Amino acid sequence: MLAFFVNIIADRWRKIFNNMGWIENCALSLNAVLKSETNDAEARLMRRSIIRYLVLSQILTFRDISMRVRRRFPDLSTIVSSGLMMDHELQMLEKVEVAIFNKYWVPVNWALTILSQAYRKKYVDNAPCLNMMIKEINGFRNGLAVLCNYDWVPIPIAYPQVVFLAVRCYFILCLVCRQYLVGDGAPKHAPVAEALLNPLGEDDDDFECNFLIDRNIAIGMAIVDQTSDKFPTMKMDVLSDRDLMYMNFEKYDEGFLPILLKHGADKDLVCLIYSFEEIEREWGRQGENEIVLLES
Repeated sequence: MLAFFVNIIADRWRKIFNNMGWIENCALSLNAVLKSETNDAEARLMRRSIIRYLVLSQILTFRDISMRVRRRFPDLSTIVSSGLMMDHELQMLEKVEVAIFNKYWVPVNWALTILSQAYRKKYVDNAPCLNMMIKEINGFRNGLAVLCNYDWVPIPIAYPQVVFLAVRCYFILCLVCRQYLVGDGAPKHAPVAEALLNPLGEDDDDFECNFLIDRNIAIGMAIVDQTSDKFPTMKMDVLSDRDLMYMNFEKYDEGFLPILLKHGADKDLVCLIYSFEEIEREWGRQGENEIVLLES
């Protein structure tokens, strides 16, 4: 029972971590598809606004599931003070009437609307690029939705209580019946489950949501602003010299050089094909544990 409970808690912890929301994919994809040769200032503003709206949606989500973020942003006016949302955007957000339900999706809708406007203005070259970018933004939103679902439906409180009570009762009985405990591993499962039960809490080993917010806005803006349509000047590299192609091999006999480096087909093996003379490169299936050595 204890092992099953720990497995559930660990799987829940892993899925929450995988859906925390990392901005790089959206920012890099946005950098590649949204650009303009005639009006770069507007294209830059669109990229920055989309990234800011995605992080804003993340903040609105984290405020309701993490006490650390809630203390940092106790109300929406503090988000405006931080610069992540403007006054007119706050007014638009407050005008959306959805009764008592959340509005996490509103900034995402703004981002998608800007993306559609960029496509109409030919800042996005074609429909496949637009579709790819929409999928990236929706994927970011889906991760936040998963976090909301886990926070909305927690593990039934009776289950951990029964497990922890059973573990403690068992060891109390062991103290009376056995007068000693065999092994050190069993008692440590319960504290592990207790530590992982709420990964969005305030313990030292819980997720740093505030760090993720700061990181996403900094890296996202740097990607779409500082590195947009920029790359180093392309020059011929030193590896173009055939004599340097084998620089990773420390020692080899003269005239007996590795010609081809490939992975095995049936198993993740790296096989070297050697030859005393130049031969044509051949590709084919390699059996498990098979050694390939070609000679001219």
